[in-house]
Amino acid sequence: MSLKQLHFTVSQYQDFLVDIAEDFVRKLHSLGARKLSITGLVPIGCLPLERATNIFGDHACNEKYNRVALQFNAKLENMISKLNKELPQLKALSANAYEIVNDIITRPSFYGMFSLFVLTTYISILCDTSYYGILCVALLFRWL
Repeated sequence: MSLKQLHFTVSQYQDFLVDIAEDFVRKLHSLGARKLSITGLVPIGCLPLERATNIFGDHACNEKYNRVALQFNAKLENMISKLNKELPQLKALSANAYEIVNDIITRPSFYGMFSLFVLTTYISILCDTSYYGILCVALLFRWL
């Protein structure tokens, strides 16, 4: 159990992260930023590691983690809406990466891909996803 787990529930940790993001947006605004695109979480329960270790769930996505990502994204969107009203001339928007990535996961053939579990296996093998992350995933999509 990590130290953060001893101090926060999942909801409290989400609030903690959203507060950090809010402080950062306020700082950017004070420095003159007026147009921002803020991206939330992707379906974290579908990350290659989560699927590979979900042996009792037939290597499917971990929906519990995906619900946490959706809850966090909703809190982030509420913060963005609040700051757009509070901060003069701020035009911040929420870039919904969750839905885009989830659509690729649930309909890989629509995007010209084969089995997503095979794809995530390639990603795990070819990329150190903890370091290269989404960039490597994007490159693999282009190669396949």
